[in-house]
Amino acid sequence: MASALISGFSAAAVNNGADAADSYFTAFPQSMMVFTGMTVLGVILAALMFRFSTRRPPELREIK
Repeated sequence: MASALISGFSAAAVNNGADAADSYFTAFPQSMMVFTGMTVLGVILAALMFRFSTRRPPELREIK
C-alpha cells in the first residue's frame, strides 16, 4: 500500500513538472501524511470503542 501511495503521488509530481528524483522527495511526505491520518483516526476510534465497551461499576444503594 505504501508503494502504491508513493507511486501515485510521484506520478502527480512528475505531471506537475518535477524530475524523477524530486518527485519521490515530494511524494514520500504526502504518503506519510495519509498513514498519519489513518493512525490518528484509529487511535480515536479505539478510545471511543474502549469508552463505550467497558462495564461501569453498579451504583451503591442504601439498604433499608
